[in-house]
Amino acid sequence: MQANYSGKGSWFEAKPGTLTYFLTERYCLYAQKPSGELLRGEIHHPPWKLQEARASFAVNHMTENLGIPILGQPATLHFSKLQEMVAWAPQKIVV
Repeated sequence: MQANYSGKGSWFEAKPGTLTYFLTERYCLYAQKPSGELLRGEIHHPPWKLQEARASFAVNHMTENLGIPILGQPATLHFSKLQEMVAWAPQKIVV
């Protein structure tokens, strides 16, 4: 991926019940090992200090291996300089 990305305007915290809150206020992380095993790690952090954002993408192949093309600019885009957090060791998800 090759992109230029920056915040614009004043920072804000997402309000509960909004799409921005749903997209940003996640309190766990997921990963998949090469073996296919799924992991979940709990995290804790204060609310994100967000800004609206602008970006230009020269190259973006992030979803290529999924067969999902990325067309045009993102409909929703946010920026945050830093988010401090605490993470607990990931645990195996039993399905």
